[in-house]
Amino acid sequence: MAKTNHLTETHDTTLEQADALLARIAQTTLAIRKAEVDAEKRVQKIQADCTKKTAADRAKLAEQEDLLRTFVLGHRSLFSKPRMRVTQSGSYGLTTSTRTVVAAAEKVVAWLKRNGHKDAVKITEKPIAKVLTRLLKGGAKVPGVSLVTGEIHKYELDPAILDEL
Repeated sequence: MAKTNHLTETHDTTLEQADALLARIAQTTLAIRKAEVDAEKRVQKIQADCTKKTAADRAKLAEQEDLLRTFVLGHRSLFSKPRMRVTQSGSYGLTTSTRTVVAAAEKVVAWLKRNGHKDAVKITEKPIAKVLTRLLKGGAKVPGVSLVTGEIHKYELDPAILDEL
């Protein structure tokens, strides 16, 4: 695309020509922004329509996930070895999940500060669970903190199924 030069040589340009150029730049910028705003509005409408259109399927999916979770957790013995059942649609079963539970945040923060673990405290003076987990797994005894390990259900869909879209 050829560039249009509305100004001749720089030294031949007048203030009025430069003023007119700035006005054209402003008009072009506004046209671009208007197009972007219009596009964003269309995207928001499409997303809202999609949310409405898929509401029943989302509710059905939540129900199906709950049924699968109930089955897996109710039949733990079926998932001892192997812990995950692989099917053509994906896999489901049990996986181990560990989370850090902080019973008394103030006491934990005080202990962390006294014991040189300031990296485990956010500025809001709230213990950082990942750092506490590392400390506990490293053998530290942090008052008011414990590791809770349990089984949660898990499933993954085969990406090939989703590629059929």
